[in-house]
Amino acid sequence: MKNNAYKHYMEFIPSRLQELRGSKTQAYMARVMGMEVQRYVRYETGQTIPRADTVYWFCKMFNVSADWLFGLKSLNNGDVTIGNNNFNSGRIGADCSNCPVLKAAVQKLKN
Repeated sequence: MKNNAYKHYMEFIPSRLQELRGSKTQAYMARVMGMEVQRYVRYETGQTIPRADTVYWFCKMFNVSADWLFGLKSLNNGDVTIGNNNFNSGRIGADCSNCPVLKAAVQKLKN
């Protein structure tokens, strides 16, 4: 099961992050997320799997659902261009802040 989950991660999260980034630089994305550039690059290249709290913040910062980020749900974005949005308008996906699983994971990491 673990290998299947990792394979699924490798197929979706890196490409979804690239899609969110669009024409922005990796340094810009890292700055928005409050992390080192190398850490963001490792997520986008599939070298590192983000922890639950990082997934939560990706969802919250870029207003996408965890389902979309993990490739479990396709995005019906209508006329929104997600690769070049400015992250302030044309928001996409769902707000992850109400996801009980992610909330519990973040709370556990805080304790």
